[in-house]
Amino acid sequence: MQKNIKKWIQLIAIMLAMVMLAGCNLIATDRELDAKMTVLEVGGEPVTKAELADMWVNVMNYWYQMLGGQIDTNSPEVRQDALEQAIDAVVAERVVVQRGMALGLDQFTEEELAELEAEVQTQWDEYADRVREEYFAASELEGDALTEAIDAQLEEMGLTQESMLDTLKDRKIPDRVWEYTVQDVVVTPEEVAQEYQGLVDEQKAAYELDITAYASDRMGRQTIYFVPAGYRYVKHVLLRIDAEASAHINAIEAELSTLFGTLGTTQAALRDLEPPATEPTDEEEIPTPTPEPLTEEETAERAETVAVLQAQITELEEAIATKQAELELAQAEAFDALSLRVEDVKSKIDLGLNFDRVIETYGEDTRMTAEPFKSKGYPVIEGLQTHDQAFGQAFQDAAMALEQVGDVSDPVQSGFGFHIIKYVSDSVEHEVGLDAVREEMTESLLTNKQNEVYQQELNQWIEGTKVRRFNNRMDFI
Repeated sequence: MQKNIKKWIQLIAIMLAMVMLAGCNLIATDRELDAKMTVLEVGGEPVTKAELADMWVNVMNYWYQMLGGQIDTNSPEVRQDALEQAIDAVVAERVVVQRGMALGLDQFTEEELAELEAEVQTQWDEYADRVREEYFAASELEGDALTEAIDAQLEEMGLTQESMLDTLKDRKIPDRVWEYTVQDVVVTPEEVAQEYQGLVDEQKAAYELDITAYASDRMGRQTIYFVPAGYRYVKHVLLRIDAEASAHINAIEAELSTLFGTLGTTQAALRDLEPPATEPTDEEEIPTPTPEPLTEEETAERAETVAVLQAQITELEEAIATKQAELELAQAEAFDALSLRVEDVKSKIDLGLNFDRVIETYGEDTRMTAEPFKSKGYPVIEGLQTHDQAFGQAFQDAAMALEQVGDVSDPVQSGFGFHIIKYVSDSVEHEVGLDAVREEMTESLLTNKQNEVYQQELNQWIEGTKVRRFNNRMDFI
C-alpha cells in the first residue's frame, strides 16, 4: 500500500513537471494562440479574437473621430457598447458572405477571374516596388534573382498572390449579395411625385419661418424645391488680392488672434487675484465664510504677481496695436496694388461690355462660372447674418444698396479683394417643378428603398443564423 502511494506521488510530480515545462514552451506562442482563439461562431464559422479586436478598434476610432472630446474612450460602458457594435458588424459581415455562398455568388467566370487576377497583379507590383525600396535599395541582386528575393520577402510578410486573390473574391461577395437582393426594387412615378410634393411643402414651411434659410440652402448647394419671393439675385466680378499678399495678411491675422487669446488669459488671471466686488442688496443672501486675512508675505507676493500681470497686459496691448497697424498697412498695400486692374475692369463694364463675359474673362470667383450661380447669381436679402453671406457685410450692404435691376456697383472692398456687383433679377415665389429634380429624386428614392429592403433581408438572415458567443474570451476591451 505504501509503495502504491509513493508511485502515485511520483506520477503526480512527473505530471506537474510536464505541465510546467509545457507552460514554459507556451510563453513564446501564448499571444499568437490567444489571437487565434475563437470568440464567436457565426453559422458554425469561427471568428478569432484578433478579428473581433480589429473591428472593436475600428469602432472605437470611428467614435473618437466623430465625437472627439465628447466621448470617454476609457469608460467601461463606452468600451462595452463598442464591443457590442463590433460584434454586430462582424456577425453581419459573416452572414452576408455565407448568404452569398449559399446563392452561388462566390463563383466567378473566366473573364471575371481574369479581371481580378489583373487587379491582384497591379497591387502585387505596387507592394513589390515598396519592398524593393525598403529592403533592396542597396542590393546587388538583379533580374530574376531580385524578383525572387522580393517575392520571398512578401511571402515572409504573409502575402501571396493566391491569398490576395481569395481576399479580393471575398470582398466582391457583399456587392453581389446587395445587387441580387435589390435587383427587383423599383420606384414608381407616383412615389416620386408624392415625395416631391412633400419636399415642396417642407421647404415652403421652413422659408416661411425663416426666409434667410433659402440663401443658406442655395449657397450650400442644397436641392431647391421651392423659391420664396423677396430675394434679389446678384452677380459679381471678383478681383482677388495677390496670393503672396493674402498669405502675408492671413499670417498677421493669425498672430493677432494669438495675441488676443493671450491677452484674454492674462486678464482673467488678473481678475482672479482681485477681491470680488460686493454690492448691497435688499434680498437676504446666504452668508459666505469670510476668508482669512493674508499674511504680509502673501500680500507682498500677490502685489508682485499683480504688477507682473499688469505689465504683461500693457505689453500685449502695445503688441496688438502694433500688429493691427501692420495689418492695416499690409491690407492697404495689397488693395493699392490691385486698384489699377479694378479700374480697368470697371471701365470695360461702363463701356458696355457684357457682364457675364467680364466674369468669364476677369472674375476670380469660380462659383460664378458654375451652375446654378452662373445663370441665377447669388441670392441676397435684408437680414442675412454673416454666416449666410458669401463675402461678408460689405458685399451684402453694397448688393442691397443697388436700386434697380441692371444697376452695377462701384468696386467694393472685402477681405477677398474687390467686387463689382450687378443686380440681375428678383425672386418670384414658385415651385421649381418636378421635371427639374425628377432624375435626382428618383435616384435618391431608389437608393433609400434599396437600403430599406436590403436591411430588412439582412435582419432576417441574422435572425435565422445561430450565433454563439464566448464572452469570457473577449478580454481585449
